[in-house]
Formats: sequence, C-alpha cells, structure tokens
Amino acid sequence: MILLANNKLALEIASPGVEYAGSRFDWTGYIMQVSFGGRHLFCTKNSLVDKLGREGEGICNEFGIDMPVGYEGIPSGEHFPKIGIGLLRKKGNERYSFEEQYDIQPCNFKQEEFESSAVFFAKQEKSNGYAYNYKKGIYLHSSGFEINYALVNTGDRSLITNEYAHNFLSFNKTVVNEHYHLEFFPDNFNVDPEEIVNPENILNIKNNRCSFQKSFNEIIFFSSKNNSNQCIGWELKHHEKDILISENVSFSPSRVNLWCDSHVISPELYIALNIQPGEEMVWRRTYNFKA
Repeated sequence: MILLANNKLALEIASPGVEYAGSRFDWTGYIMQVSFGGRHLFCTKNSLVDKLGREGEGICNEFGIDMPVGYEGIPSGEHFPKIGIGLLRKKGNERYSFEEQYDIQPCNFKQEEFESSAVFFAKQEKSNGYAYNYKKGIYLHSSGFEINYALVNTGDRSLITNEYAHNFLSFNKTVVNEHYHLEFFPDNFNVDPEEIVNPENILNIKNNRCSFQKSFNEIIFFSSKNNSNQCIGWELKHHEKDILISENVSFSPSRVNLWCDSHVISPELYIALNIQPGEEMVWRRTYNFKA
C-alpha cells in the first residue's frame, strides 16, 4: 500500500493487484481511504458485508461498465481488454456484466512513488487488435489532490468506451440521511433523470441540488444526461458536521449519475472515450476537502 500525506490530508492507495484484484475496477491509483486532519474519514466500501467488501471502495474508477472494449463478437473463452486491469476471459454468450468476476490475465504494471505523488503505468500488449499504454498520476495538494489520466491507443482498433470515478463516500462512516446535501455546478445545470430508482421518494431533486428526507435501507439511483458542453462538478456536504468534498473535472461529462445505499453515496461523472489507433486522450479529476 502507498501512503501520501501532508499536514491535512492522508491518502491510502492500493498497489496494483494487491489490495484489490477484481475484474471490475481499475487497479491503478485505487484510493482506499482519504482522511482529513487525522480525524475525518471520507470513504467507505461498496458493501459492508465482509465477503463483498472488496467489490469496490474509496475513490476508484472503471472503464466500460456498459461499453466493454472488444467484448461483442468474440466467442466464449476468448479474451477482451478491461483497461487498467488486463485481459478478461469471456464466459458463455451472455451480455457483459460488471457484477461478474472474470478470469484475468493482468497487463504489465509499474508504479513510481514520490513525496507527494504516485504515478502508475499499465501496458497492454496487442490482443485481437487492441493495445494501449495507460498512465495515471495522483498529485497531493494542500487540501486536495488531482488525478491525471493519459491513455494512448497502441493497437490497430479504436478504443470506444467510457470511464467514471465511483466515489464510495461517507462522512466518518455515518449513514446517508437528511444531513447529506449534494449540489452540482455550475448552477444552471439541472438534474433531469432519464432513469431513476427512488423508493418512497426519499431523494429530493430540485434543479442542481439533491437532498434526502431521512435515512433509508434501499438502493437509490439516477442517471442524467448532460446535454451541454459544460464541465460539470459536484460538492457533497454534511450540514451537521460542516465537512465537505468536491470534484471538478477537465471534460464535459457524457452523463451524471448518483448511486446510494444506506451507508454510502456515490456521485459519478462519466467521460466518453473514442481513441483512434496512434492517438492519445488526457483528462483530469480534482478533489478538494474541507472540515
């Protein structure tokens, strides 16, 4: 595990394939926990059930949750690339499922550690015409950090997929309730869900703001398209404890999602990727914390 720390923030980052070795989330720069001032925790796990606890946690990202590169058209038993992990082996002729655990042939990983940053490299050799070089750098600032991404298509076929950060957040491991408030910015961005799961109408959405009537025990979810060219961001605040986290991005998200369980809240900003052979795409996520 890698630890980056200054006088305010501490980041616990998994080494590729060590603390997390699943077939869903990117193995590079997998941030397991963020603490502020030595007393505030910002991250939790996807599930509190022990056997499921490593499905995801902290601030981790995923490529191709619903757009798997090279999956369609290959027979059962063949391999397809999952960016940031390696080659996954297709099971049967079923549709790809992010909940499935696939057999993995890891790509080649390298990491470099510095006083206030960690840089990860993943190289995928050519398979069925797909290959890439991927670099992710995490750079610690006074009260936040940046994640910089660079993906180069070194294969013969286009990399057409998406990427998002699945932010598994919880303020000091408290349940999600009426004290949690989520706001998207700029102010003229309105959440307009194409798909929503909202039992008992616990989630309130008004323009760019989301709040909860009370705690809950069922999954809450929405997916909203971004029909503008704006760089959407979000800020999550706990009004009772007066602590907050925000995310800004360098791109215009293709869609904005929110996924919640009783103990975790996850705002998600998606980037659409279409990288032709020989081309590179770069993007950035910036997180800030306050208490």
